[in-house]
Amino acid sequence: MRIVFSASVLSALAPSPRVVLARSQSTMLRKPSSTTVDVLQEHLAAIQREEEEASRRRKLDIIPGCLGEEDFTTTFTTSKSCTYTNLRDKFNGIKPRGCDATSEQQLLSLLGETDPASGKAKVKELCSAAYENSSEKFHFSEITRKGTQFDNEYYSGGTEWNYEIQTDSGENELKTDAARVERIYEDQAQYKIIDPLPTYLPAFDPVGDGCDLNAAFCCWVQDRQADDNNGNCNTPYESQCIDKDPGDNTNFCYTDHSRSSAANHVDGGFSVFGNIQNGQENIEGAVHCHGFAWGEDASDISGVYKGNNLFFVSMYDHMHQRGYVRNAPGSAMCGCAENMAVVTRADCTEIAVSEKFTFEYNATTATLSGVLVEVKDVNFNSCQGRDANGKGKSNDLEAHYRRLVSEERQSPENFAELQKILVGTKSGNCNNAIINYMREKGILRPSEASASVPALAEADSPMIAGAEAAAPSEPEKPASDTVEPIDIAYEKASEGGDGNAMPEVPTDLSEGEDDAQPKEAAPTPAPVKPIVKEAAAPIEPVKEEVPLLGEGKECGHGWDCMSGRCLGNGHCSAIHKNEQGYHGAGGATCGMEGDPCQSKNDCCDSVCGGNPKVCGGVSKVGRDK
Repeated sequence: MRIVFSASVLSALAPSPRVVLARSQSTMLRKPSSTTVDVLQEHLAAIQREEEEASRRRKLDIIPGCLGEEDFTTTFTTSKSCTYTNLRDKFNGIKPRGCDATSEQQLLSLLGETDPASGKAKVKELCSAAYENSSEKFHFSEITRKGTQFDNEYYSGGTEWNYEIQTDSGENELKTDAARVERIYEDQAQYKIIDPLPTYLPAFDPVGDGCDLNAAFCCWVQDRQADDNNGNCNTPYESQCIDKDPGDNTNFCYTDHSRSSAANHVDGGFSVFGNIQNGQENIEGAVHCHGFAWGEDASDISGVYKGNNLFFVSMYDHMHQRGYVRNAPGSAMCGCAENMAVVTRADCTEIAVSEKFTFEYNATTATLSGVLVEVKDVNFNSCQGRDANGKGKSNDLEAHYRRLVSEERQSPENFAELQKILVGTKSGNCNNAIINYMREKGILRPSEASASVPALAEADSPMIAGAEAAAPSEPEKPASDTVEPIDIAYEKASEGGDGNAMPEVPTDLSEGEDDAQPKEAAPTPAPVKPIVKEAAAPIEPVKEEVPLLGEGKECGHGWDCMSGRCLGNGHCSAIHKNEQGYHGAGGATCGMEGDPCQSKNDCCDSVCGGNPKVCGGVSKVGRDK
């Protein structure tokens, strides 16, 4: 029989200054001994613990004979990531023989939940903590070990990794200068979590608040490495690898300079790369874009390993392996999607990983916890997605994002915003994106000038007629506005565009048919109320040009120096030329066209070639002829 003492009895028995011991000749209240009080208090505490334990068991509904009656620890390796379904199956594999509960009932009892929906939410928190508390991490800044300034300039499209071209004598070899990238790929990128995504770099994320759309991509405009089956850089380098093209897989539409001011050092403005007059879109030369996306949940492996994905895409696969470098004018080379230029499409990569977890259950506190103890292997695969009709489509960032939405790993709202940046390859989408952007800036085509302001205000979709996404209706365009479908070679390098410069932007955004053929004079239109514009700000005086820096002066870029080279120590290199014009004499001048040279560093124009080698690649004798 269990004796239960009420609190009132114990308080009467316990010593207190308020207790007055009355003595008389016949009776006397005795103060209980300390031993008696201690026993009673201990017994009361035990009773309270039992009641709390019973309450806890009722709340958690620990199933008799199943996991949770005592402490346990389990370690397992999985390629299916840390999810509710995976944990349910793993715990089911270690449940006691006498447990009659289903695998889901057992997991819910350990989680202290009663329904799968709340259980899944609890597992997401559990898995997020398992990644957060893991020691299997490698900080992104440790990749180059060249400092934040170098990393920021690299993602802007600068540094020697982007600017330099290998010489025939073997100088400036990319795989030598960036050899650490391969070591990081072999030792860290496949076996650690590279964290965090470098949103601390202004070039990558100017606002520093993370990528709003959970997507990022890079666009390259030059190939600097031969013999890798990508791009059209060839040997000899000094004559066959100057301003060469990457594999062309997209069309560049326009760049809003304000999106990437930290990379282009311009507060505002824009650049467009379409010819609205005649409907041409693919006029910018070869450009290659590649990116990745990740789910919104913190435990989604696409988000956990997004730093690995950025490293692979931006440094290893495209720069180190293919030699793809440099940014398009006005845009960062790599960045959060919302800060990049508007293009038609991008390739993409997704992560697959094998991981080892340890989970512990404390029966006393009724808590389940876990931690990632080892990254067994990280694989970088061509992303899988779905097209607008629900069919499978690989290696396309927009299609991959659509799949994330269908799997409820991303939101339809974010997808709609991404489609304003990746506007689609359908003919007309790129130029329509340009037209709508120009409208936002108050720049209209002559045919639109007479339209009412309310009518124009309705057209706030990023694409109009001919676009894949839904948009407000608009009168059918004349035949001359129709352009041929874009032929994109996703896997091959561009066959043309050798040294193509960015074309001039048409200044008159008139209808294409206006230039197609002469037409009879049209009736004079009704007068249109003029649009009143604000007075232009006064033009600031042109600043005095900053002189080039000499040898040993501090520099940030090669263009700061007279020699054209800013060394790794942050100082300008010397301009070398002796009487014969060869490298190393330490003279104060550089070689002119036709002067003998040994490398591009001997020449004023940084070009040394021919046989024998001369500045500019053509000897004076040959030039005179």
